[in-house]
Amino acid sequence: MRGRGEHELFAAAFTLCGMNPNNVKRFETRQEPVIFHIDDDAFMCVREIPAGTLIDLLKVQQELSTTADRARQLDLIMQLVGELMLPEALQKFERRLHDKDNPIPLRLVIDVMRWLLGEAYGLRPTLPPSSSQDESSEETAGGTSTDGAPPAELIPETSPGTDSST
Repeated sequence: MRGRGEHELFAAAFTLCGMNPNNVKRFETRQEPVIFHIDDDAFMCVREIPAGTLIDLLKVQQELSTTADRARQLDLIMQLVGELMLPEALQKFERRLHDKDNPIPLRLVIDVMRWLLGEAYGLRPTLPPSSSQDESSEETAGGTSTDGAPPAELIPETSPGTDSST
């Protein structure tokens, strides 16, 4: 927030130039960071997506929607996460991606990205919707998704706890 003295200074400057200070449009950015929680960990993201970063994210989105290579899709999702999270939060997030005792599963990574780009920053979702509407409710139990959308088709066919030999 700008101080009262600064506002008065602007008003005086506009008046001196013959302009009505009430006719000047004022734009402001979001002042609070975007924060989300996974379990007991809080993750802080940028307040606003800088315009240059948004352009980069749109390029990543385009590649994400056109590549069929799952490993590349996961790399692109992590690139999106890295652009939005503040460094300390990103380090914590990346540690938990590999933590066997307190992991962040892929379905939550996808849910987080959908929420960040959709609800938190007001952008259209960049992750392709799932083609299956019959996904197990066990996968999304616990209120992990804010929009109720099923996880994207980026989840590997063989996931931990799934016996692929049968």
